[in-house]
Amino acid sequence: MSRRGANASQWAGPDGILILDKPAGISSAATLARVRQMAGAAKGGHAGTLDPFATGILICCLNQATRLARFFLHGEKTYEAVMTLGVRTDTQDATGRVITEAPAPEPESASEPSLTAEPSPELEPTPAAEPNLTVEPTPAVELNLTEEPTPALELNFSEGEIAAVMAGFQGEIEQTPPIYSALKHQGVPLYRLARQGTPVEKPPRRVRISEIRLDRVDGRQVHFTVSCSGGTYIRTLCADIGDRLGCGAHLSRLRRTAAGGFTLADAVDFDALAENPGAGLIPMAEALRTMPGRTADAELARRIAHGMPIAADMVTGAGNLEDPAATGEQSGCVKITNADNRLLAVLRFRPEAGRFDYLCVFQPSKPMQEGG
Repeated sequence: MSRRGANASQWAGPDGILILDKPAGISSAATLARVRQMAGAAKGGHAGTLDPFATGILICCLNQATRLARFFLHGEKTYEAVMTLGVRTDTQDATGRVITEAPAPEPESASEPSLTAEPSPELEPTPAAEPNLTVEPTPAVELNLTEEPTPALELNFSEGEIAAVMAGFQGEIEQTPPIYSALKHQGVPLYRLARQGTPVEKPPRRVRISEIRLDRVDGRQVHFTVSCSGGTYIRTLCADIGDRLGCGAHLSRLRRTAAGGFTLADAVDFDALAENPGAGLIPMAEALRTMPGRTADAELARRIAHGMPIAADMVTGAGNLEDPAATGEQSGCVKITNADNRLLAVLRFRPEAGRFDYLCVFQPSKPMQEGG
């Protein structure tokens, strides 16, 4: 039993999931550290990094709930995003260095009359006492023959054209991760290698865009909503859309509105946590919202507590656990709770072997202390 969390009883603070509405200007790691300190948790992890400039849902797993992070990492996520057309950056977002910028359209040339007065025909010399016979040129400001210059970066795409290009990215696509990302090459984050002048490009990988919807176009800023698989880079999506339009683009703003079965309605902010460190804490049994559950009888609870083998016939309805929509870590999984709805374990059914494998086993949780 020691290999499955004998140290859990020594952890300080609560076990559970906290959905934080992350503000802009702070990294996911720093956000988690602050949540841990405010909640009094000894251990923590987050499921799905948000870049510092991004806001919205950050799933924070506290103490024993860190073992559940794997079940949230690869699920579908939804974002509200703003893409700026006409500017490419090296990071594919607004924090990077501009590498190309769409030029302003050239104003149409127009032939302008000369503002220089024609010389007078042969005139008699003007007597010195009578100067001031020169022709006054017409002030240029009164001609108004030039067109107003077109504002820089005004790109003439209709909403229909932009929507059509965006629709081409719906479904399964190949996406090359950005060179400025937390992915690692030989143990070193890609962003660190890029900053050192030795960027490494990872091979393309398959991601899924379940839905992409154009919300509105405001000048060269395109507001859209996208639902996608875990591991999808929205800034790369923006860069690819800009390339297909032929003008380039980068991600200007990003807000995660749904992830892991949670929405912003489940989220709390730092102000709420400061008032009550227990605000918004979701018990582990309730956090796995899309996973099938079973309530253990006394014998099953005893076997789990001692790490004993679990045969198929010991879990009611084991044959109905295969959800065709479940993928990745949640495929074939079941959460086992006791009569008090405390999470005892997460198991995975192996039909070919007629038994369950242990994925996580949990000790009794400590309650969250309320306070200011």
